[in-house]
Amino acid sequence: MQRVVVLVLGVCLATIPVLAAAADEELPFEVQRLSDRVLVFKELSPWESNHVVIVSAAGLVLVDPGHTAVMGRLIREAVARELGRDRFAYVIDTHDHWGHTWGNSAFPEALVVGHENARRSMQADAANLERRAVYMRGQADLAAARLAEIDPDGDEARAARRERDQFDRLAAGLAEPGFTIQPPQLTFTDRLRLDLGDLSLEMTY
Repeated sequence: MQRVVVLVLGVCLATIPVLAAAADEELPFEVQRLSDRVLVFKELSPWESNHVVIVSAAGLVLVDPGHTAVMGRLIREAVARELGRDRFAYVIDTHDHWGHTWGNSAFPEALVVGHENARRSMQADAANLERRAVYMRGQADLAAARLAEIDPDGDEARAARRERDQFDRLAAGLAEPGFTIQPPQLTFTDRLRLDLGDLSLEMTY
């Protein structure tokens, strides 16, 4: 029997419940296995988001690839470690925000799916790339300055280091040579159903 998974697009996935797991200090997210076919990557800071991988007969599906190709590649590498493969059939953007969509370019083999509004918004938001990169570099510098003023062994310093590293990652990804913003290639206005063989994904706006 084919399963149907319903995704509501136009909303943030940051409220998906996740199972407790120890964070990998080298990664900006916790990797959590919800079932034999669902992984969740829960970002730790400075903005919490979730990135979901679904295993299907048609291939891997990633919901929200993160803020840049740098984050997308980290997700891809973690998926390869967890599942032993890293080729994706689809990337689904739940909404237009750059923190959830600008990682699309890390998955050139996948068809990117999203709402028509997300496509239009992402095309317009591309004009903010340089300004956003400068801002994130400034935030990374501020986080580093705060870190220099606090106890390096305390919990506050641990959080500050994580924040600094994430802003560094954001700034580097936005300024990466050749970085491009890839809007959804397959769009819809009301609903869309993807047949993945052993399950279907039903996207509803």
